[in-house]
Amino acid sequence: MNRELSVLENDLSSLGPTMRCLSDLDLKIAEISKQTFEDHHLKYPSKSRYLKTINNLSKGYRSFVITKDNDVIGDLWVTNTEISKTPAAHPDLEWLKLDLGEEDVYGWDMYVRKNEESGSAAIFLMSHTLHCLRERGFKRVCGFVFVDNSAASFFYKLFRFKELRRLKADRVLFFRRVKN
Repeated sequence: MNRELSVLENDLSSLGPTMRCLSDLDLKIAEISKQTFEDHHLKYPSKSRYLKTINNLSKGYRSFVITKDNDVIGDLWVTNTEISKTPAAHPDLEWLKLDLGEEDVYGWDMYVRKNEESGSAAIFLMSHTLHCLRERGFKRVCGFVFVDNSAASFFYKLFRFKELRRLKADRVLFFRRVKN
């Protein structure tokens, strides 16, 4: 599958105001790690999403989750060189040609369940995650979006993500290859 992707970055110093209207929608956001996962009693929408969570947590990655009554509506994964237990912060960094500094974070695999509040949930999840990372002293968040995903591309523009470069990507299961 040959697709074009856009490598993105967000300068966290340029964030707008945070959105804190979650109580109106009965939504909560939490950060989970391997150490705190069991404390949250989360219910995932599918077994595959739950297994992905267990796998990512075992590697030292962290996730911000948005929930309603402990049901996971969405999540967003983050890592950097300090919190990952793998030799590189994340395997995507090599094929995306990203070099994370100590004040940088890589974010990937944002998922929001499709339902009546998915648009609001996605906005609140991203806003909360970016502000939380900035409060912890991080300066930049990097990631990518497939160019043909116009809704996601528009979403990242709303949060002032800037394109660093475009790459052609072949990605099938665990095999990845990029071309400039």
